[in-house]
Amino acid sequence: MKSSLSLLTLALLTTPVFANSVAEKSLEIIEVTSNFRQANLMKTQGSISVIANDEIVARNALHTENLLGSLANVNFSSGASRGNFVQIRGIGLRSQFVDAINPSVGLLIDGINYSGLGGAGSLFDVEIAHYLLHPDMRHALDIISDNYLNKIMIEEQLVVGKGKAKLEFSSLDMQVITDFAAEKSSVIFKLSTIFEKEMKEVGIWNLFITIEMPLTVVLAKIENEGIALDVNMLENYSKELNVELVTQTDLIYELAEQEFNIASPKQLGEILFERMELTKKP
Repeated sequence: MKSSLSLLTLALLTTPVFANSVAEKSLEIIEVTSNFRQANLMKTQGSISVIANDEIVARNALHTENLLGSLANVNFSSGASRGNFVQIRGIGLRSQFVDAINPSVGLLIDGINYSGLGGAGSLFDVEIAHYLLHPDMRHALDIISDNYLNKIMIEEQLVVGKGKAKLEFSSLDMQVITDFAAEKSSVIFKLSTIFEKEMKEVGIWNLFITIEMPLTVVLAKIENEGIALDVNMLENYSKELNVELVTQTDLIYELAEQEFNIASPKQLGEILFERMELTKKP
């Protein structure tokens, strides 16, 4: 009975009404102000680096990693086999951080806040990595996931459908999109760790990092930009090919002394080997 009374008393003391009344009396009001007057950046407590499009073009930067050298950052070697890295601005690869990453350092790219992530956004295509490791195997992500992680992924067709009934991701329920994207991200992250280790063991890590990954950026830009086509020239060439096709077809019919379906291997074989007897039928 004493235990029941204690639980009842605790429930009454933690009701919203009681909590609100206490909070209203005990909370201190804190007013935050800011200085909007002009100030020399050298005298401010904060520090901001802005990389505009001109500098990106001048550096021929295809990836965030290509811009890290333009930001204030220090690394030093302690005489060991690998250097120790001190990130004074919070920019760098996660593997370079020994202590916890300071989330108070802000990193914004195109208005997106990456603060606290601490990464330079290194590219890692697991399907390309798998191709380098196993060129004779199939490289679809779902197959790789099953082979390496023993995990059957959600099929995209089950999510968006296929053919004319295929839906846009934007039209799906947010939870469905979240589950699908989260699973794919998790699989890719786990595979990247495995493949990095394997590629270093067989000596193809440098090929992957210095050639394959930069090339994906170039190919993505090509795919995004497309190519310029001389539509008039292609239309005229198509007409020339059609005329040539008719000429060659008529010539074939003349030599065969009959019309037949040239695209049919069976009919073509009968004409060549039985009627014209060019050679013995194989």
